[in-house]
Amino acid sequence: MKYLRNLFCFILLMALCAVPIFAADGLAVRNSAEFYLSFDEGIKDDRGNYTLTLHGDIPVVESGIGKAGHFAEGNYLTIENYDLGTDSFTISMWQNLITVNGDPVLIGNKDWASGHNPGMALVVMPDRWDMNLNTTTGERTDHFLWVENLGELCESTMNTWINVTYVVDRDACAITSYFNGVQVEDVVYFTVKGHDGSKFADEANGYTLNIGNDGTGTLYTRYESVKIDAYIDEVAIFRKALTAEEVSAMYNSYLETEPVTPPAETEPPETEPVTPPAETDPPETDPVTPPTQTDVDAPKTFDVFSVIAVMAALSGGAAVALRKKK
Repeated sequence: MKYLRNLFCFILLMALCAVPIFAADGLAVRNSAEFYLSFDEGIKDDRGNYTLTLHGDIPVVESGIGKAGHFAEGNYLTIENYDLGTDSFTISMWQNLITVNGDPVLIGNKDWASGHNPGMALVVMPDRWDMNLNTTTGERTDHFLWVENLGELCESTMNTWINVTYVVDRDACAITSYFNGVQVEDVVYFTVKGHDGSKFADEANGYTLNIGNDGTGTLYTRYESVKIDAYIDEVAIFRKALTAEEVSAMYNSYLETEPVTPPAETEPPETEPVTPPAETDPPETDPVTPPTQTDVDAPKTFDVFSVIAVMAALSGGAAVALRKKK
C-alpha cells in the first residue's frame, strides 16, 4: 500500500512539473504564421512569403504593438496571390476602432455585396464581428462574435486596442472566435453547408485577399454609407487551426509590450496674426546747411629780387651793387 502511495505521489509530481514544459509559447505561435504584418518594418510581409500592394495612403504610426497602419477613406492593402485553398486557417489582428458605419470588411476575398457570394470576409459592425464564409456551391455560413455591451464598449473605448482571432477548422467543419485571447461564443459548425473540398474563394472572378476592403476593392465606393476609420496591427494568417491554448498564449505574448494608443490628431494652435509695424514718416529735422566753402590762401610766390634785396640789406649793400651791374 505504501508503495502504491509513493508511486502515485511520484506520478503527480511529474505531471505538475511537465505542465510548463508543454505550455504553448506565444512568440513561437506568432512565428509560425505564414503571413505576418507588424508594420514595424513598414508595409511588408514580415515572413517574406507574400508581396503587398498598397491602394491609397495608409500612414504607419507609432501605435499598437510598436507601429500600426491607419486605414481610412477606403484605402487598403492586397496580399498578392494569397489562396486560402481548402486548408484550415486562423486569422488574428489587433484593432483600434475609431469609426464604424455599416459593416466594413477588415480582411476578405469576396464581393461583400452579399454574404451569399463565395469567399471569406471578416467584418466588423458597431455591435459585433462576423466571419462570413461560403463556397461556390455551398450555403452561407456566419459566426457572429457578440460581446456583452460591445456597442457601449466600442463607444467608451475608442482609441483602445482589441484583439480578435477567428479559427476555421476545415477538418472539424467548425469556426471558433476569440476576443482578447478568450473564447466567448459557442463553436459554429458548417458540416451540412456543402463546403467540403471547396475553397472559400470566388474562383470565377479571382478576387484577391485584401486588408481593409472586400475582394473587389470597391466596397466603399459602391456603398457610401459603409465606412471605417481604424488602426490595424499584427495581422497574422496561419494555414492551420490554432488551439485555444495557442490563441491564449499568443495574446499573452503581446501583453509583454503594452499596446500604444495612437496619437490624437490635434489642430495646430491658433495664433494671433502679427500686424506689421506701421510705416512712420521720418522725423522732420532742420535742413543741414552745408559748410560754406572758405577761401583758401593762394600759394605764395616769391619775388627773386625782393629776396635779393633783403639779403643785400643783411649783407651791407652787395645786393645793390649786383642790381646796378645790370
